[in-house]
Amino acid sequence: MPGKKHPFDSPLSSKSIHNEMGEDFQNEEEQIAESLHTEDDLTNENARGTEKSITHSLVRLRKTIIFHENKTAAIDMSVVNPDFYNAFDCSSLPEIMTQEKFVLGVTSPGVGDGKTLAAANLAVSIAMSQRKETVLVDFNIERPRLHNIFDVPLMPGFLDALSDTVIHISRTNVRHLSVMTAGNPSTKSFEVAGLTMGINSEEKSSVSLEHLSDFRNLIYSLEKDFDLVIVDLPSIQDSGIPSLFAKQLDGIVVVVNAGITKKINLDQVLFHLTASNVIGFIFNRATKDNITI
Repeated sequence: MPGKKHPFDSPLSSKSIHNEMGEDFQNEEEQIAESLHTEDDLTNENARGTEKSITHSLVRLRKTIIFHENKTAAIDMSVVNPDFYNAFDCSSLPEIMTQEKFVLGVTSPGVGDGKTLAAANLAVSIAMSQRKETVLVDFNIERPRLHNIFDVPLMPGFLDALSDTVIHISRTNVRHLSVMTAGNPSTKSFEVAGLTMGINSEEKSSVSLEHLSDFRNLIYSLEKDFDLVIVDLPSIQDSGIPSLFAKQLDGIVVVVNAGITKKINLDQVLFHLTASNVIGFIFNRATKDNITI
């Protein structure tokens, strides 16, 4: 959308996906990987496998999806830009993402790392280059941005769908790409589930099994209509990620703000997420000079 100021200093690295980094970044990649794998990894992986098998044994309910056309929508080109989405080498994505159906979460250690920019451009890149039916979900409920980026209504959306039998999806002007916006923050689901409670909140609120089941049914329903579901999760600093929700995803990519993100920040991410669920990293604003962490 002409006239909008670009919120970021520089584009994504052309070799931003963790698994596709070149030789210049190999040593840094190994250092990061070393910091993530602890002696508890095997235990965590076994526990995750048991938990996921229990989850899959539960009965899933399919929600009805209603699509809304937005032919006059104007995408914010300061965020979704060829310089950004062409930076992804989708021909060499992590092998796990090439399976028929995949649900990917995108998060980051802090606010302003470029998480939503990365999620939006990754979705556009895959939809355009691989022609996968892709839906981008705004779970960033404290700081929703996808409705502005793709010029579609904020509600109804994700929060509404948690307590409804209907899911509202907006088509975008990018072929094969749809968006599920954050939805109405005054809905009962928002208040009861306590989804805005972050890790730094004085008052803690847990996500009930009822809402976990609703989220699971929502993801299950989206998988029936889409090849790829990309969920724009909150940053760890902003809200944290309800761990039971995150474990319903097939994998999570962490956006690293090159030159800013430190090892302690990545440790915090892995403290709140299962390490084995993190499948890669996206280095934003990356250069050969600032890639060290």
